[in-house]
Amino acid sequence: MNLEEYRRWLEENGNKEEECAVEVVESILRYHPGNYEEVQLYPRHILTREKERIEFDLLIKLVHEKKHLDKLIGVEFKEYNIPKVVRQAATRRDFVDYMYIATRDVAMDYYEVFILCYFGIGWVIWEEGFAKVIVPARYNNPGHKIREMVSAMLEQIVEERVERQFLTLDHFQR
Repeated sequence: MNLEEYRRWLEENGNKEEECAVEVVESILRYHPGNYEEVQLYPRHILTREKERIEFDLLIKLVHEKKHLDKLIGVEFKEYNIPKVVRQAATRRDFVDYMYIATRDVAMDYYEVFILCYFGIGWVIWEEGFAKVIVPARYNNPGHKIREMVSAMLEQIVEERVERQFLTLDHFQR
């Protein structure tokens, strides 16, 4: 759905925490300019990966003429429950290119700020008729996952070879 359809959807289905969701979307889109052909919105959308199913309050898809340049932005809404929304966003982070939380203008503890920074999660604050990106989200580069997988595989290969070497040495010592 587009922004106008989303506005109508919110009137019928929106929760209190989504009161300023349109303003939140507009604020996020200002931080993600580009030559996108279309912006698609998917409220309360479930993404599935392998055996994991995870629901997002909102997914924003930025559609580019070159499909490999499409971007997926996740948004989790909460009014005041910062610890919960930060945990939800951290859990959902690997499913999207950018991840945001949207809350009222509330104080955040150092621990939550650290988690946001560590995972590159953006923060949007909102009040009636107003939303502002406080911290923009960092791009979730899939390359780090590939490096982690290669590193884990290499570590396993080395461990197996070292173990074989010790077993061979142990055999000769008898």
